[in-house]
Amino acid sequence: MLRQAQHDAGVQLIMTRLGALVRVLPDVAAAAARYHKDMNEVTWITDQELRVTALSRRLRELMGLPAASLGDLPVSNLFPGEDPFQIATIAHEWAREGEPVDFELDWFDAKYHLQVQPLHGIGGAIVGVLGSARPLGTETLSALGSWNVDLRTGKTTWSQGLLALLGLEEQPADATVREFDHPEDAQIVGVTIADAHLKGTGYRCDHRIVRADGQTRFVQVQAHLHFDHHGDAVTLTGSLLDITERKVSDDTVSNFPNRALLEERLAASIARAQRSDRLCALLFLDVDGFKAVNDELGHAAGDELLAAVGSRLQRHVRSNDTVARIGGDEFVIVLDNLANNHEAHELARKILSIFNDPFALAGTRRRMSASIGVSIYPFTASAPAELMNAADAAMHVVKKNGGNSFEPARPQVPSRDARKVHLACVTSSAARHHSALGESGLASG
Repeated sequence: MLRQAQHDAGVQLIMTRLGALVRVLPDVAAAAARYHKDMNEVTWITDQELRVTALSRRLRELMGLPAASLGDLPVSNLFPGEDPFQIATIAHEWAREGEPVDFELDWFDAKYHLQVQPLHGIGGAIVGVLGSARPLGTETLSALGSWNVDLRTGKTTWSQGLLALLGLEEQPADATVREFDHPEDAQIVGVTIADAHLKGTGYRCDHRIVRADGQTRFVQVQAHLHFDHHGDAVTLTGSLLDITERKVSDDTVSNFPNRALLEERLAASIARAQRSDRLCALLFLDVDGFKAVNDELGHAAGDELLAAVGSRLQRHVRSNDTVARIGGDEFVIVLDNLANNHEAHELARKILSIFNDPFALAGTRRRMSASIGVSIYPFTASAPAELMNAADAAMHVVKKNGGNSFEPARPQVPSRDARKVHLACVTSSAARHHSALGESGLASG
């Protein structure tokens, strides 16, 4: 209910052209100023389920829609005939995950430059998507590309956006997207894909590519399996999003996302948890004894330690989790798509274990440890800032007690949403257990 109220307030704010309601959602106001300066622009808004909730007058005219007829309109209906790549739909899914996207599309008998970005509500949660479009001149955009693999025939088809992103004019014969992976990142991409294949799921990760012209770019890749009515995987659809500009603002010591990008990833993780009745968690980690390393071995050794900690963290979290350094010796890990509290606690224990091996620093070997605070959505809190503060407070409890451990943040009184998620998680777990028993022939009745 609160999420819908946040979205409705944002829509009203935008459609009244930043009138007296600016004070209601100041974070939406900045986006509104960019996208809705002129109601004759081609602009639209969706909710978190990607249903269209508002259109500008110009877009209604292009679509031939009466002023009061939206109904339950999915965003894909704004872009008819875009198969097989569904670029616009994929772009909206990226935006709903917290990633702004620029791309080009043939639309209404012209080529358009489209921009979609997450719509944030009160507390930073993502409540929908803002979109705008303008006619495109001769320039070419290459921020988003996609591909389809027919798993029955092996045929692979690349979109024009993917060709532009890779610096190609046409799709090479027998080439794969993986051939453009940066040599230093190829192993982690391969492991991510192999793990997804074993589980029969899609995958997502950040890495570098080397374009045909030798230029290195940072991208985020997503791939999803599509199944027929028999439950057999028939198609793999993937997309590459150029995130190079975002990466230049990343932390230069540990080479991981900084606080600004972390906040976007956390908001997106909360949004996914809301949609799927799952959990997400935030781990606030402080390196024990870091000041002593700086004082005794120098700041270069301190930077070396931070880079090593960051590297170990990245190797020991899942491909869909986020590791960020937010300053000094503090790291934050966002754990996505969790089934229960215990899963978050087990991952916290696993992260503590990365400090078991000593670190090579300034010609010495130094044993280190960490203090971790754990907050879990929606049980600890429901807003990103509250989750961060709660995990920070829990981490300081560990520090006070000598470090080298983790502490769950003190939960709030369970809200209706928290109880709903808890019930869904328990029910889902029981269903999976019953299914496993049935497959083994042990279930009765």
